[in-house]
Amino acid sequence: MNNALKYIVGILISGITLVCIVLALTSAARQKENLVFSRIAIENDSPQGRRFLENEELIALVEKMTGGILGRKVKDIDLDVLEKDLDKTSCILKSQVYADKEGVLYIHLRERKPFVRLQTGNGGFYADRQGKIFPLQSRYCAWVPVIEGKLPVDNWYALGKPEQEWMDGMIRMVSAFQDSPKWENRCTQFHITKDGQIVISLDGYTERFILGDYHQIEKKQYKIEQYISLIRPQRAEGKNYKTVNVRFNGQIICQ
Repeated sequence: MNNALKYIVGILISGITLVCIVLALTSAARQKENLVFSRIAIENDSPQGRRFLENEELIALVEKMTGGILGRKVKDIDLDVLEKDLDKTSCILKSQVYADKEGVLYIHLRERKPFVRLQTGNGGFYADRQGKIFPLQSRYCAWVPVIEGKLPVDNWYALGKPEQEWMDGMIRMVSAFQDSPKWENRCTQFHITKDGQIVISLDGYTERFILGDYHQIEKKQYKIEQYISLIRPQRAEGKNYKTVNVRFNGQIICQ
């Protein structure tokens, strides 16, 4: 085969290949244009029994946010908007949303992890370590420290600056107990009095310890330790103090 013929054959093959590619791309584009959502697949990092959103609830939420997604064309749904809307849901820490070429909508979910429970006269809420509020769950009750009493918040879903500062301070205080091997699980309930004082009880002790506020909590923990190791042993059996006030600098007031 001479060079001219080889050149012509090469051009023909290249042309045919190009046509095939164009046809394939056109077919794929048409398929994508007409692709509809066939089902929703969910991956939730939280184990079964500890989820705030079960799969059927999440599917119902997605259907509500989109006005119905199954059977609709993939191109008609803005998945970035759907992901942002899911992330606004109080119990969701982060979501990832994408679709495959079969029309399956994949949702990967990370839920917020309860760190404290806030119990009010009108119901309760959870908060995570970042102080973000989300509702309790009827099927699962997390074993976490409880903050109850006269909590200085009216609207838990729209915290103003003072309320958020209080929430952040309470989270720091609970962390000081829960993150310390010495204190972990010794204090699981924090009571807020009518005048805003924080009062705690310790596992195995009848005394109520008055902390005052959430500032300088490590110093207050040290004074509680001093009371337990030095003052309490001097009391006759069954004659323990009722309250131990450690809110004032340099003082332990026992009554």
